[in-house]
Amino acid sequence: MGIRVANAAAPLAATLMLLAPALWNGFPLLEYDTGGYLARWFEGTLEVSRSTVYGLYLVAFGRPDFWPAVVVQAALTVWVIALVLRAHKSAAARSCS
Repeated sequence: MGIRVANAAAPLAATLMLLAPALWNGFPLLEYDTGGYLARWFEGTLEVSRSTVYGLYLVAFGRPDFWPAVVVQAALTVWVIALVLRAHKSAAARSCS
C-alpha cells in the first residue's frame, strides 16, 4: 500500500514543483511570443518557427488564464522525465548484466 501511495504522490509532487513559480506568481509565466502562437490559429496563417498546432493547444486549454495549459504541460513534462528515467534504468540494467 505504501509503495502505491508513493508511486502516485511522486508525479503529483513533481508536477506541483514545476508549477511552483506560476503559483507563486499568481499567474502562469508567459513568454513574449505566446501571442504569436495564438495568432497563427486565429489568422489561419503559417509563419516560420510558429506552430499552428501549439496555437490550437493554447486556444483549447487557455481558458481561464492559461492555467489548464500550464498544468497539462507540467504533467506531460513529468511523464517524459519518467519515461527517460525508466529507459536509462533498463539500459543500465542491461549493461551491468
